[in-house]
Amino acid sequence: LFSLPGNITSIMAYASPVPTFWYIFKKKSTEYFSALPYVCTLLTVLLGLYYGCIRPNGMLIITINIVGITFEATYLAIFITYATKFSRIKTVKLVLLDLAVFGVAVLLTMFLSHGKLRVMLVGSMCSAVAISMYAAPLSVMRMVIRTKNVEFMPITLSAFLAVNASLWSAYSFFSRDIFIGIPSALGSLLAIAQVLLYLFYRNASK
Repeated sequence: LFSLPGNITSIMAYASPVPTFWYIFKKKSTEYFSALPYVCTLLTVLLGLYYGCIRPNGMLIITINIVGITFEATYLAIFITYATKFSRIKTVKLVLLDLAVFGVAVLLTMFLSHGKLRVMLVGSMCSAVAISMYAAPLSVMRMVIRTKNVEFMPITLSAFLAVNASLWSAYSFFSRDIFIGIPSALGSLLAIAQVLLYLFYRNASK
């Protein structure tokens, strides 16, 4: 019931940073934007793809994570292209770390676990990384509070994440999948907090 709407809002959430990266493309500069949320999301969707492949009835999870990988890889490619030398090197290292962690996770779980144990291990990793994805914007929230400027915290992304995480929380409740439920519930709360923060400081930014 909630899986299809969850996938639709996931696609909208993945697409919501497009204006930000169009701005970066036009300015030929990343300015004060951070790549960290997109690096965290890339690892999340890579592990999510693997989880969907080993989980029964995981086709919807596979589909949305393939879409997510496409979006995040594109965003990071644009960021790396227009970042300063320091930010470029840092971001490339983080992306390589993503790929290394994903590769190690696949190899270890493929050779050291089977069946339900493998699903449980990969699901636990997905939950931990998904929580880090939702927590990544905390640094941006701190900057908003310090500067009273919401320019670098796009409201569309926060709003779509709030709706998306809420739908996946509902999906996890009915499918009894705690590995989706725990990070989705936490993500919903954090995204709602971002929206409230935006509403509080938006007039101060004008």
